[in-house]
Amino acid sequence: MDCRIKRRKAKGDKRLGEFSNTVSTWVREAIQDCDNVLRDSTRELVEAVKKPIAGGGNMPVDTSFLMNSLAGSLSSLPQGGTLEGGRPMTGLARELVGLASTMKLGQTLYMSFLASYAAAQNYGYTSGGYSLGGHHFLELGAQRWSEIVNRNAKKHGK
Repeated sequence: MDCRIKRRKAKGDKRLGEFSNTVSTWVREAIQDCDNVLRDSTRELVEAVKKPIAGGGNMPVDTSFLMNSLAGSLSSLPQGGTLEGGRPMTGLARELVGLASTMKLGQTLYMSFLASYAAAQNYGYTSGGYSLGGHHFLELGAQRWSEIVNRNAKKHGK
């Protein structure tokens, strides 16, 4: 009687081990897929916010300074100075793409336009009888977040 119980337990342990490995693999792949959705969606959001008016977006472009003043950080809202690791905060797209590629699920990417006139271009302003309507490139890009994430989830889904 004792031998049979031990044998059954051993068979059960093997099946349990296989099941556990299958679940562990699935969880690992699901987390990787979620990380990929996060990274791709973040990159796509940055592209949407920075898309020039001439290209169908809402970003006004004269010298490209405003567009290139977009900076990102994983620790706090960028306000000039340096990125993590002491690198200069240039705001170039490759900096944000590089930063986005290191993100993990649950992390927050803080982005900010560092050009002094960014708020006026985004929200608009009135001064001395002159009025400029805002381009709302931030809000219009952010409104697309769910659409962007859903598209990338389908792309990375199995």
